[in-house]
Amino acid sequence: MLSSLRAASTSTLKSTSIPIPYLPPALRARHFSVTNKLTGDGEGMNLWAPLLHPDHLQHLELVGNPRFFGEDVDAIPTFPRVHTLTIGVDYSTMAYNLSILSKFPAVRDFTMNGKGVVRDGPDGPGAVMNVSTILPILQQYTCDCKAMALFLPRPTLTHLFVDYCTPREFASQLHSTNNVISLDIGFNNFDIVVLETLCASFPMLTELCIYVHCEVKGDDELEEVKDHAATFFDELGDIAVMPAGLQRFALTWTFRNVQPDDDDDSPLYYEVKAPELDELRDGLEANCLALTTLWLDGCDFLLSWRKLPDGSVEEDSIVYDGESLQMKRGEFGSFWGTD
Repeated sequence: MLSSLRAASTSTLKSTSIPIPYLPPALRARHFSVTNKLTGDGEGMNLWAPLLHPDHLQHLELVGNPRFFGEDVDAIPTFPRVHTLTIGVDYSTMAYNLSILSKFPAVRDFTMNGKGVVRDGPDGPGAVMNVSTILPILQQYTCDCKAMALFLPRPTLTHLFVDYCTPREFASQLHSTNNVISLDIGFNNFDIVVLETLCASFPMLTELCIYVHCEVKGDDELEEVKDHAATFFDELGDIAVMPAGLQRFALTWTFRNVQPDDDDDSPLYYEVKAPELDELRDGLEANCLALTTLWLDGCDFLLSWRKLPDGSVEEDSIVYDGESLQMKRGEFGSFWGTD
C-alpha cells in the first residue's frame, strides 16, 4: 500500500478539472507533498487531486501555486484526518483561503506562506467565513507576520513561529489576548521597546526565541549599529516586564553588509561592545524567577546558561573570539533542543 507520495518541481499542462473520486486501496496515501511551479489559476493541482483520499490523508504539503485547488470550492471534500497542513496562499484572496481551510477541521500543525496584501471585502471564490470556526483545534502555527493575527485568538494555539518582520508589522497584528506559551520570531530591527511590547502581548510565554537581523549599509551606519546593539544589551538586564512564567529565553543578533558597491555581500567585521555578561545574567534571572535556559548572542559575544534538574548550572561566556563563537553557535540546535 502506498503510504507517502512526494512530487517535487512539477509542471503540468492546463486541462479541465478532474473530480475527486475515491481511489482504490493501493493508492490511499497518508502523506502527500507536491511542489508546483505553475503560476496560473491552479489547474495543476486539479490533476493531483484524485490522489487525496479524504479518509486516509493525514499530512498534506502544497507549495508553489497559491490557488492550490482551483476555483470550485464546493467540489472539495472535507479531509477529517489531516493533522499537519502546509500551504502557499495568495493573501489577497483570503475568503478563498479560509473556505479551503474549513475543509481541514482536524489540523493541529499549520504552516502558511504567502504573497500579496490582505484585502477587505470580497476577493474571489469562497464564501465569507467566520475565522473562529476554522482550524478549531490548531496548536502550532507557522506564518508570515501579516497573517499572524488570523489564528492568534484560537484558545488551543500554544506554539507560534513567525518569519522576519518589522516592529511596525508586528505591532499591527496585536489585536487580542492569546494562550501562546512558545514564540519563535524574527525581526529586521529591534530595541527594548519592541521586546517590552512583545512580552506584554504574550503574557503566558514559557519559551521565547528571537532572531534579530540588521542590514548595514557600509561604514556610514557602522557606529549607529554598534551603539544600537550595545544599548539594547545594556538595558536588557534591567527589563522588568518579562512574562512571569518564562523559562527559556534565546536572542540572536546578526548583521549583514548590504553596501550597494559590494557585489559579494561580504560580512562586516567589527566589534560590538560586549555588556557585563555576569550582570546581564543576574538581572534576567532576578526578573525571571522561573528562568532555566538562556542564550544571548550579540555578534561579538555569546552567553549560554542553563540550570540542570539537579540544581547545578552550565555556563559558557565568549567575548571577541571569532573561532570560539563560531563553534559555539553550531551547538545552538542541541542546546535549544531543535536538533
